[in-house]
Amino acid sequence: MKNIFIPEISNINVKNIKKYLNSEIDEKIFLGFFGKYKYINDNLFNFKLKSFREKDRIEKLNNVNIYCSRFSLVKCEETQQIPYEHVFKISKKQIYKLSAKSKNLFIVEFIDNKIDNYYFESQEEFENKSLQEDMTSFLSLLL
Repeated sequence: MKNIFIPEISNINVKNIKKYLNSEIDEKIFLGFFGKYKYINDNLFNFKLKSFREKDRIEKLNNVNIYCSRFSLVKCEETQQIPYEHVFKISKKQIYKLSAKSKNLFIVEFIDNKIDNYYFESQEEFENKSLQEDMTSFLSLLL
C-alpha cells in the first residue's frame, strides 16, 4: 500500500468532501515510547510503524509537491499491560472515495477531534493516470 502525502497543504476543509465519505473508524488508543497500543476483542496489542524508506520519493502534481511513501502499521504482539508512560487518545479515521469502485482512498485522521494527518492511499503507482485524476479532484475540493 502506498501512502501519498501533500506537505505543502497545511489547512484542509473536509466539509467540502463529506458526500464522498465511505467509512469511519473510531478507536481508543494509547501512545507510548514503543508505539501505539489498542484493544482488539478485549486483548491489548502493540503496533509499530514499518517503513520502506528506500522507496520514498517526491513527485509533482499540478505544481504541488507530493511525498510518496510506503509504510504500514504492523500489529506486533499481544501485551498484558499498558505502558507506564503513555497518552490516551481518541482516534477517528475517515475514509473517502470519489466512487464506490475507486481503489484510491483519501484518508483523514483525527486525534481528539482535531485533524492530525491526511493522505492518499493506493495500490497504484504515482504515474497511474486514474490515481492522479482522483488526487487532483480531491485537492480541488479541499482548497
